[in-house]
Amino acid sequence: MNSEKNILYKETKWQFKTKMTNLVFENFDFSKTDFNSPIFKNVTFINCFFYKSKTGNARTYNCHFKNCHFLNVDLSDITIGAQGGIFQNCNFVKCNFKNGYFYRPEFLLCVFDMCKLKNIDFHASLFDSCRFIGKIEDCIFRKESLKDDLLGAKPNMMHEIDFSKAILGAYVAFDNCDLSSCIPPKDKTFDEILENSSFYKNMRVTKQINSF
Repeated sequence: MNSEKNILYKETKWQFKTKMTNLVFENFDFSKTDFNSPIFKNVTFINCFFYKSKTGNARTYNCHFKNCHFLNVDLSDITIGAQGGIFQNCNFVKCNFKNGYFYRPEFLLCVFDMCKLKNIDFHASLFDSCRFIGKIEDCIFRKESLKDDLLGAKPNMMHEIDFSKAILGAYVAFDNCDLSSCIPPKDKTFDEILENSSFYKNMRVTKQINSF
């Protein structure tokens, strides 16, 4: 896609539920673009910039993002990682993921900087060499998902995840995750965090009740 088409996409509003399949967007600026509930399938974004973009209930199927930058983007109402999908070396700054729908995305070398991460079950999401900055609330990281439609996804090894500048809320949980290569928040250990986690306390109580 040439530079003229690039200009046409910036600060524009797409037709409702525009479908795009088997395309590559490279070096595109989608600042303030209103995607208007698009449907992307097998689409790759390389070196693209998203600033205050309106995703509008977007559907992404097996889409890949490489070296992309997301700034002040509301990502709470889109499907992330449906039928797979890779985010590699992407930066998310002040983005809203609250109540987001995560299926089988892979996040490689990504940074989540002061994003709204709340009320999220990451299901079969994979994180490798990522960094989190800011508060994380009511979120569950899982080694693998038990949902039938997500079986077969790669296990989430939580390899070298940096939480040193993160603040983990009371209900943040790591379900069967190996955190041995991860960096905990400053002046904390993962054992201390899990011991004080309301999620784990409630889970232990539930197990005790179920045992009777």
